[in-house]
Amino acid sequence: MNRRQKHLRRLTTMALLLAAMVWAGRAEAITIQFQATDLADTVAGEDRWRYDYVVSDILFAADEGFSVYFDLSLYEALDTAPGAAGADWDLLALQPDPVLPSDGVFDALALVGAASLALPFPVEFNWLGGPGTSPGSQAFDVYALDPLGAFVLLDSGRTRPAGAVPEPGVTALLVLGGWAVAAAARRRSRQLPQ
Repeated sequence: MNRRQKHLRRLTTMALLLAAMVWAGRAEAITIQFQATDLADTVAGEDRWRYDYVVSDILFAADEGFSVYFDLSLYEALDTAPGAAGADWDLLALQPDPVLPSDGVFDALALVGAASLALPFPVEFNWLGGPGTSPGSQAFDVYALDPLGAFVLLDSGRTRPAGAVPEPGVTALLVLGGWAVAAAARRRSRQLPQ
């Protein structure tokens, strides 16, 4: 391999690694943690719970928000208190609907730029998972509304329990693997006679 090919290979490897790191940083930009609390059951046969979501590592502009999804086979009777997260937010709970079928959604839309994330976002619900089980991680989307009110997806992820250490993402593992391959190739090229 001539000098130019080696240089091109190095530049290509560095560009791919840089792109993967930028993408990995975007994928891990927002964190939504939850604290699940088993509430007192006031209706026989119901298992009432509350999630308190804490959102971090993001700054929401006006007309940006997030949606957390509630699997229709595991949740029912979603409820949130208006104004619970503060005046900067419009909160909405849409019920799971087995007829459509459609999962439930908890939605929080920022009404102002740099909307406050100081208060948790509470949602109460009935848990359908059965005795001895408890609610866990959920899918979420981060979005913006364009000037015409159309939904623009910005990011997606999964909620995680409060205090949980995030697992390394697939991209981070790919970056580490790429570095290992590049290092092995450099070692091998140094060992080969020129």
